[in-house]
Amino acid sequence: MKTVLIIDDESDFCSLVQEHLEGEGHSGTPGGLGAEAIARLEAEPFDIVRSDLRLPDVDGMEVL
Repeated sequence: MKTVLIIDDESDFCSLVQEHLEGEGHSGTPGGLGAEAIARLEAEPFDIVRSDLRLPDVDGMEVL
């Protein structure tokens, strides 16, 4: 099982990706927007980060 942080400003898309990942036996966690995602990454480990590159508060590349 992999843990995946999902970063996107479209909450419906995050939910869809999370449902798909969980259906495949993985753990998907919505990470919010850029600044919130950075804080989550500092607080807990994830195997994979799936990030939108265009976020309203921080560029997706800055998050990665």
